[in-house]
Amino acid sequence: MVPKVFVDTNIVFEHALKRANHRDAIELFKLSENEKIECFCSASSFYTLCYVLRKQYSDKQTRLILRQYLSFISVLSADEKQLFSGLASSFKDIEDAFQYHTALGKVDYFVTFNKKDFARYSLAQLEVYTPGEFLKQFS
Repeated sequence: MVPKVFVDTNIVFEHALKRANHRDAIELFKLSENEKIECFCSASSFYTLCYVLRKQYSDKQTRLILRQYLSFISVLSADEKQLFSGLASSFKDIEDAFQYHTALGKVDYFVTFNKKDFARYSLAQLEVYTPGEFLKQFS
């Protein structure tokens, strides 16, 4: 059984926009494309990515890029329970709380470039890794 990995929005942004850390994102996504891991993202990550991409690309290009991501990233939805859990948590960033609680109980690992904001909230049942940490441990 392959590990299930929740990929935070910032991982997809780094990759899509070819930011400073995009090489780690490339390696992580290669594992997914090669079926060594199964990647998941929240639906809200795709909404946000669409918004950002449409500022730089045409509608047609944006749709193509999103389809490419959807070929190797599965989408997790959140219900009221996860949203209320996120709101009740002590996360300083509500969006981080929503992402973490969407993933909780559905995946094995949570991967983000923003580990410091998750470190104090990381629960034993869902550990948080940077892409580099995850790649060192699991590839």
